[in-house]
Amino acid sequence: MYQAAAILFIVCFSCYILFTRQPDYFEAEFTPGKVVLPDTTDIEIKAVEYPVGQEMYTVPIEGWGASQVSNGEKVTVIYNPTIPSEGSLYTFFAYWIKLPELLAGATVFSLLFVSAIFITGKNQPDDLQETTNERKRKYKD
Repeated sequence: MYQAAAILFIVCFSCYILFTRQPDYFEAEFTPGKVVLPDTTDIEIKAVEYPVGQEMYTVPIEGWGASQVSNGEKVTVIYNPTIPSEGSLYTFFAYWIKLPELLAGATVFSLLFVSAIFITGKNQPDDLQETTNERKRKYKD
C-alpha cells in the first residue's frame, strides 16, 4: 500500500507539473536572455531581458530562480510565441518546480502515506501474539 501511495503521488504530481507550466512547454520557444536589474524600482528584483524579433521584452524572475542567477548572466528563456511578453527563466527551480507547489505536494504525499498506514492497519499493536505465546498442554488432565 505504501508503494501504491508513492507511485500515485509521483504520477499525479508529474502530470500536474508537466501540464500547468506557463508558458506552455509544448508550444513555447526558447531564446537566449540576459539577467538585469530594472531601474524602475528601489528594490532589487532581478529580471530577464530577451529579444523576440526586433523587440526586447523583460520579465521578472520569481521564486527560487532569482537566487540561482546573477546580474548580467546569460540564461535561457522560454516564451509563448503568440504572446512574446509571456516568458519565464528556463531553469529547474524557476520554471518546473515552485516552492508553494512543492510544499503542497509534500503535504498531500504525507496525507496519502498516513492514510495508507491507517487503511492497512500496520499501526495496530499485536495483542494476539502476546496472548498466544503461552504453552498449552497436549492432553487435558
